[in-house]
Amino acid sequence: MQAGKLRHQIAIQQATEGQNARGEVTLTWPGTTLATVRAERLETAGGEGITADQLVATRTVTFRIRYRRDVKAKMRVVEGSRVFDIKVPNDPTGRSRKLDLLCVEVGV
Repeated sequence: MQAGKLRHQIAIQQATEGQNARGEVTLTWPGTTLATVRAERLETAGGEGITADQLVATRTVTFRIRYRRDVKAKMRVVEGSRVFDIKVPNDPTGRSRKLDLLCVEVGV
């Protein structure tokens, strides 16, 4: 992994679990920041779809970071004012050297 490509600083966050008045488990963002790391941002895809009779834009981005064992799919990435839900953390080589985080931008 080339350090010069890691130009973007991102925060990896996980939600804080709590309970509402009815005892249901709720997730609250921004929970805790797991780590602030350097990443390479790869614009993967963009598109549009219809959800609930409204046109919705989506942007898929892959962040490549140094390998971390503690990143899970239910976390999110924050880069500046942009927020991305992590859909799949993937070790592309299986050698525990880098981690690709396939993300979808929230509120495009």
